[in-house]
Amino acid sequence: TIEDLGTEFEVAARGTGPVQVVVVSGSVAVRADGTGPAVTLRARDVATVRTHAPPVVSQAVSVENLTSWRKGTLVFDDATVAEVVEELERWYSVRFEIATPTLAGRHLNVTFQTTDRIEDALEVLTTATGAKAERKGSTVVISSASPQ
Repeated sequence: TIEDLGTEFEVAARGTGPVQVVVVSGSVAVRADGTGPAVTLRARDVATVRTHAPPVVSQAVSVENLTSWRKGTLVFDDATVAEVVEELERWYSVRFEIATPTLAGRHLNVTFQTTDRIEDALEVLTTATGAKAERKGSTVVISSASPQ
């Protein structure tokens, strides 16, 4: 449950993963599963809410990075490859397969332009990871560029 207390905020919910509430200005009250005490977030706070768990609050985060999609960029700081490709799937209407499992948990700092073609985004991703990407229709397979 999210209660607006006079603010500008954003909610990101994808699939079965956690819900993320980012406060740009003002404050928001967040309660997991509509029960338990509310956590009040202020500007530059982010709450990550998982099912049946209290919200986890991070303070003084880069709200600009988390809301950068509004200005045509996707900014990832210390995000895993799995998190990055999940967001790229949403933007480019493709499905990613990570063929080399060790790549999925690798952390990246990378920025994409949402106006780029998928091929441009793949070039950024492969340069950042040292991996290779092969597009097969609406699926992109990411794998290690060298044998493991």
